[in-house]
Amino acid sequence: MRVAVDHTAVIPEIGAMWVEVLEENAAALRGVLVRAGVPNGSGPTDAGELARALCWMTERTFYCATTTGSDLQTALETCDFVWRSALPSR
Repeated sequence: MRVAVDHTAVIPEIGAMWVEVLEENAAALRGVLVRAGVPNGSGPTDAGELARALCWMTERTFYCATTTGSDLQTALETCDFVWRSALPSR
C-alpha cells in the first residue's frame, strides 16, 4: 500500500484509484455508523463526513507509522480509540 500512496502524486491514475478505494471504504463505513446510531446527514459530525475523516485518518496514521518507523501497535491502538470514540454511547 505504501508504494501506491508514494506514487499518487506522480502517477495520476494511481492517485485516482487510491482516492476511489478510500471513498468506497468511507461509503461502507457510513452505513456502519448509521446502523450504530450516527445521524445520516451531511454535517461535519454526521455519518458521511465522519466516515471519510476516519478512513483518511487511518490511512495517514498507518502510512506515517510505516514510513517513520513508528510503533504500529501504538498506531493501531490510537486509531481504535478514535474509531470507538466516534460511535454513540450505548
